[in-house]
Amino acid sequence: RRVWEEPLNTRFHYGHPDLFDKVSVMTLGGMSKASAGINLSEDIFAGFSYVQRGSNSTQADYVQLGKGKDVGFSQIASFNAKIAMGNAEQCLSRDVYRLSQAFDYFRTFSFYYSSVGGFVAQLVVVICVFAVTYVKVFLAMSGSIDALRGEENTILKTVYDAFTSTYIFQMYFLQLLAMVLVLAVENGTGQGLKEMGAMLIRGSMLFYGFQVGTKSYYLNSVLTFGNAAYIATGRGFVIKHDPLTSIFKNYQYSHLMPGTELIVLLITGFAYRDADSDAGAYFLQTLAFWLLGLAYLLPPFLYNPNGLDYGSVSRGWDEWSAWMSSRDMDKGASWEAWWREQTEPMRGATTSARFFLFFFKLRFLALSLAFTYAGSNGAYNHGLNPWTFLFVLFGIVTLIVVLAALGASFMHRSGKSNGVGTNGYQHLSRLRCRRVTKAGLLVLVIALLVFLLAFPVLTFSELFNLICAAIVMAHWLSDAVALSITNTVLVGHRDITKFAVVRVLNQAYHWVIGGLIFIPILVLSSIPFVSTIQTRILFNNDFSERLAIAQIFSKERERKKQI
Repeated sequence: RRVWEEPLNTRFHYGHPDLFDKVSVMTLGGMSKASAGINLSEDIFAGFSYVQRGSNSTQADYVQLGKGKDVGFSQIASFNAKIAMGNAEQCLSRDVYRLSQAFDYFRTFSFYYSSVGGFVAQLVVVICVFAVTYVKVFLAMSGSIDALRGEENTILKTVYDAFTSTYIFQMYFLQLLAMVLVLAVENGTGQGLKEMGAMLIRGSMLFYGFQVGTKSYYLNSVLTFGNAAYIATGRGFVIKHDPLTSIFKNYQYSHLMPGTELIVLLITGFAYRDADSDAGAYFLQTLAFWLLGLAYLLPPFLYNPNGLDYGSVSRGWDEWSAWMSSRDMDKGASWEAWWREQTEPMRGATTSARFFLFFFKLRFLALSLAFTYAGSNGAYNHGLNPWTFLFVLFGIVTLIVVLAALGASFMHRSGKSNGVGTNGYQHLSRLRCRRVTKAGLLVLVIALLVFLLAFPVLTFSELFNLICAAIVMAHWLSDAVALSITNTVLVGHRDITKFAVVRVLNQAYHWVIGGLIFIPILVLSSIPFVSTIQTRILFNNDFSERLAIAQIFSKERERKKQI
């Protein structure tokens, strides 16, 4: 804040830590703002109004004011989400436009750096990581990366060097250098290095990577759909365990889905790399991307009290499974109700926002076609030409959609969701119908796979590529296409997300994402000492002992209740 005041001269008002000269501010723009949307970060807009009228906000180090801080992981994530949404609204505001027009060249760049610039930069970093990863995967699946190796053309050689270089030093260690210098200046070189080492052991790189994902997602979401809202974080000392259902609802779209996508892409690139290339070199080239993918997935469990306790995780798994299968349409009471709430901004988006959403999710169509090409090129093909392969792909996608439609027609809603009362016999019949439908679909899929393997119309590699391509394309159709054209003239202004087949395909995709993440966590929590290590890292020694004693008493109470 001292640097923002002098020499940058771009300091504004930042809420509770700052003190107001109320009479002066009321005569120069006022303290209150009209809109709860565009003025979501109402405190800094008071500073904008004050500075636009020729005054300055100064930094006085001798004036101090206590303020409660967010200490729980979910509180910190919610706070960063709120700040990111506020910065997105600032990007759209007249105040920022007028200040940018009035400032000189250097003050404009200082203003960008001290306000929305950091959030925009983090969004650009995340977009670049995914763009580079997709390009690396496409080059590996097409075999083009090998062709570029011996190129004499300067441009192509530059492309090859860019996609085979090591990014870990640029993306992480150089950014950590600033933190090392700050700690060294404040505490001395030895103590600063010691504190940096302790932060790395506690997983600070994963924690800050998670916050990068939080800020970039909410900034992009508000800029696209304009769904900014105030989030009450609370500032108590949080030791409450967040169950898997809460983690899924809070972070599915912002972290779990992008993190899983990034990890799957990296695994795909490794599987399709050149057979002569070194595996160690590939992991070194993509180490920063692996770390970012893990940073999206692991922190909600690592920084969750009892997040790796087997009893808590197993109970959370049962609750999450019941929540995913529920048909209760009360707010947040089931997956379907939560999903409709999450996709509401997309269903009512503007034409430009729909176009952006559709364009951004074309990557899934490109990935599906890349799997098709990899299965039909010379290295994998044993008889099918590319057009035949593409025809078979659309046939499998059609089969998936038909199976989802059949399953949805049988697994209709229970009484509470459709307003019709049901007796015990009807409820039991519906449960049996759902189980028979699921079992029938599973048997049909297994029988189809056994038939294709027993009668080798397709080789295993061709079959694998076709299945991967069909799954990715089915997700693209049910998610990107359905959300982009719903409530438009193309479908007669109908909400096609209410179609059962769209809901079932999205629900199946979320089942897979949750299973891929939660099952390894459940297995890891079954190791006895893992929970103890996690608790010791999160809390100090005395508090860790008290928490362990509390866990023993809680388990004893549960055992007595069961008796």
